[in-house]
Amino acid sequence: MKSIAIVYISVLFLLFVDFSSGVLNPNQATAISNLKTEYSQTWDLSNICLSNPVDIVCDSTETVIVELVITFTGSYTLSNSIYALVNLTSLTLPNSMAIPNSIWNSLNSLPFLNTLKIDFINTTLPSDLGSFFPNSLTKFIVSRSSQQFPTTLFTNTKLKSVSIGASNFEDYVNYPSSIPSPSLVEEITVTNYGSFNMVGTNFNNLKKIDITHKLQQITYDSYHTFTALEILVMTISSIPSLPPSQFPNSLFNLTNLRSLTITDQTLMVGPPVLDFSRLPYLNLIYLSGLGGVLSNIVYPGIIISPRVLNKVDLSIYYANIYPSKFNWSVYKTVSLASDTFEDALPEQDYSNIDNFYIVNNYDKPLPNALCQVKNGITVSNTAITTVPDCFICDWGGSTNVFLNNLNLPVYVQVCPSFSITNNTRLIDTAGGTMIIDGVNLGYVVYKSNGDPFGNQKVLIGNSKLTMEIPSGTGKGYAQLAKFHYAANNSVPFLALNYAYYPPLPNAFQATGVKSVNIVGKYFGDNAALVDVMVAGEDVTLTSVSQTSIELPDGVVHYTKDLVLSVRVTVNTQETLKVITPHGYNPLMNSPLPVLYSTGGLVEFSGQYLTYDTTIMNMTVNGLLFSNNITDSTSTVLIIKYDPIPSGSYNFVYNQNGYQLIDTITVKDPPSSGSPCKGTPVCGGPQQGQCINSHCECLNGWLGEQCDSKPTVIPPPLEPDTQQPNFNTSTEEIALHVSIQSIRELSFDGTQLREQPIEQWKFSQNSTDEKKRYTYEATLFTNCKIQVTVDYFLKDSIVSFAGQNSTKLAGSIKYSAKITDWPFTQKTNQLQLIFSSIIQDQSSSSSSCSYKAIEYEDNQIKDSIKKVNIQVNGNTFSTEFSGLAVIDGINRKIKNSLVPTSEEDTNTQSTSLVGITTPYHNEYIIIDPDFSLLVSYVPPEDKEGSVCSTSKSKLTTAELAGIIVASAVVGLVIIATIIYFTLSKNLKAKLLLYSIKSKVTMK
Repeated sequence: MKSIAIVYISVLFLLFVDFSSGVLNPNQATAISNLKTEYSQTWDLSNICLSNPVDIVCDSTETVIVELVITFTGSYTLSNSIYALVNLTSLTLPNSMAIPNSIWNSLNSLPFLNTLKIDFINTTLPSDLGSFFPNSLTKFIVSRSSQQFPTTLFTNTKLKSVSIGASNFEDYVNYPSSIPSPSLVEEITVTNYGSFNMVGTNFNNLKKIDITHKLQQITYDSYHTFTALEILVMTISSIPSLPPSQFPNSLFNLTNLRSLTITDQTLMVGPPVLDFSRLPYLNLIYLSGLGGVLSNIVYPGIIISPRVLNKVDLSIYYANIYPSKFNWSVYKTVSLASDTFEDALPEQDYSNIDNFYIVNNYDKPLPNALCQVKNGITVSNTAITTVPDCFICDWGGSTNVFLNNLNLPVYVQVCPSFSITNNTRLIDTAGGTMIIDGVNLGYVVYKSNGDPFGNQKVLIGNSKLTMEIPSGTGKGYAQLAKFHYAANNSVPFLALNYAYYPPLPNAFQATGVKSVNIVGKYFGDNAALVDVMVAGEDVTLTSVSQTSIELPDGVVHYTKDLVLSVRVTVNTQETLKVITPHGYNPLMNSPLPVLYSTGGLVEFSGQYLTYDTTIMNMTVNGLLFSNNITDSTSTVLIIKYDPIPSGSYNFVYNQNGYQLIDTITVKDPPSSGSPCKGTPVCGGPQQGQCINSHCECLNGWLGEQCDSKPTVIPPPLEPDTQQPNFNTSTEEIALHVSIQSIRELSFDGTQLREQPIEQWKFSQNSTDEKKRYTYEATLFTNCKIQVTVDYFLKDSIVSFAGQNSTKLAGSIKYSAKITDWPFTQKTNQLQLIFSSIIQDQSSSSSSCSYKAIEYEDNQIKDSIKKVNIQVNGNTFSTEFSGLAVIDGINRKIKNSLVPTSEEDTNTQSTSLVGITTPYHNEYIIIDPDFSLLVSYVPPEDKEGSVCSTSKSKLTTAELAGIIVASAVVGLVIIATIIYFTLSKNLKAKLLLYSIKSKVTMK
């Protein structure tokens, strides 16, 4: 059974395997045999695919025919045998073959046909001709025809190339005057005897027209209607006895034209200048003949678009020209051949031309300026008698070609005028280009061994050359070079001196909290050759590249807005630079802080400050004050200072050209008063100082007792689009800010009315600095309120009421503007009430809250400056300005707590503050800020905190006091018991006395 199965499978295999490779398909072989007989062809049928290379082409397997050419042998009709050749891609039919309309119906039986060539069609064509063409057919050629082809040929086919009537002997209308719908045709070939009048509407893909005008005065001038046209080939062979034709002006408006070829065998006339300036893609102009145009041209002859300056190849053949009337400097290459030259080439700027060719007939002097052509010139078969010196300098070289100029003398290479006037002296450390300027330099720079340098260029022939210099650092280098070596290998070498650019540090690039890279250029790549000094201190390096120097961690105090002096030395070349950030504008804030006669720490604030004492100094009464900076950022300098007698002193701050001169006050510390809060007081000397019973925080610490650091308020997932509320949360807390109401108060603060705000209009926008939410509402007729809520994405300097302040990334600023409030009396006031809430997300019974209020004057406690509401380790801080902008004037205002029935709980604290402003005529603007702090002292350790009833109300300090007191009392009791016990015996008494004596002595 197994052997039978194997046999069966083998038979199936034999049935399905094709052994016909290299053997022509029988049906196609029969068709070819029939066609040979019917059309009397001379084909060799012994090996159809190989023996008839001109007329028959098979595919690579030699099993099917893909190309067929039937040649003229007599008059025949089209044979149906052709349709058996179903693999045809190209079919050519002779002029002797009658083409019946039935051919169109059968074309789809040739599904691979790509090219159809028909020599002659004289039968009427169906109007729906295009519908019969297979989609594979893209090229259609009819050499001669007396028929007009329908528009469907262009609109209902996939044709890309169409040529109709190119070999006509007389005038026939072959092309329609227009087509009604878009065409895919990309190329047409036309012979025009006068009747061609097609316009380019709907020829959206037509890129090339090849048109020949014959035997008539040219009137066709609609080229500009073919808006996609890129290549135009025009041949004019009209009868010379006819009046001359006018140069077609529509050529000047072919805005997509790239190549223009005109061959004119008549005396066409034209404008005095051929203005192609509106052709921004033109790159080839070929003009042959055009005697009537070019001989009457005036300077500059031909105008090209500025976009293609020195990108156009210009050829002028068989023309009468005046070379002096052309501006040759605008072309890439120029070819002048077999022209009649009415005058000499002018002395112009030829430095932007790559190649210049002069062939036949020229017998005038060559201008010296031709030496500037970049790749040399070719002059052949002319009658010139001499050449400029630059060509003699390179005579025998391969750049310039002088061939069969029989009137020239025999030259040998000599160049007494050769000289180098300058060369590039500074080279990029990564390697760069040396430019060599001189006289009669030639075109190539050679190494001392005679090999050309690589990657060299000719900028201006004979006078400006380039060569590449390898990477390196330092100075005192020389490159040996030779010139005209190909013409004379005995020329001496010359030394071209150069150095590498010194280092150029430009900026700092932060790589860590206290680490940066120096970025710039010309650093080289060898760390052993690089030394760096930052802020006057030598620094070790981690690595070096051409554009970056990597420094180790801890080199700088901070990275944001860093201002420091940097000295970089690379292979003995040194650069000292003060690197400043973008937007650098140093400012020391005024008024200055108060100093205390006992000495201590003081914090100066500003923007773009520096700790680099090589570019900054601070003096008090002429004595250096900046020599002990304990900590710093770009906005804060903390300085430790020695005792100074109280009084007022001259203060000067200098920083890299910026100077502040002011007066600084030194006071004696306050004698007594309410103690500052905190254990230790104000967080200790590194965090704050107690001044006038108020903690003045240092080193970025914030809060009532300097126990908090700023952190980021999370941005809201979605802004509130109904009213100007800000709501956000973390896993631990939820935060809320809102405007509760607007009230009008009497002069003594009595509420007269409260205005609800409805129907807010919301908008938003974002920059790389902040997100802004804007709310607008109408309160009364002509009275409006606009509220902007800014969420800062990065630290920003903000100005309000004439004062600058820094808003940290992740903080919020509200700005409210009220216009034209209808006060009932001019003595009344306006109050805007802000609410802020912090809430524990977990609602834990172990949570505590705390509220601290700071005033503009903590003794008077009249106007609130800051409210801090704390839940557990997070504090929501609101800061109120003591100023408002009222009718364009900065005026004092009052911020006060508003009574509320809502009590703080252990999980939530609320702040309700009214901002009260005086009467205004036009508008008021107020500007509170909100930020989130991380507090390192918990609420339960602060007096006045709110905790749950199950949690002790005693603070840690109070508990510590009780524990210490209890311990002391316990020790007294124990000592008393011991005393009475020991006093009952002598030895004990002596021991007790001994102890008492020692204690007394101390």
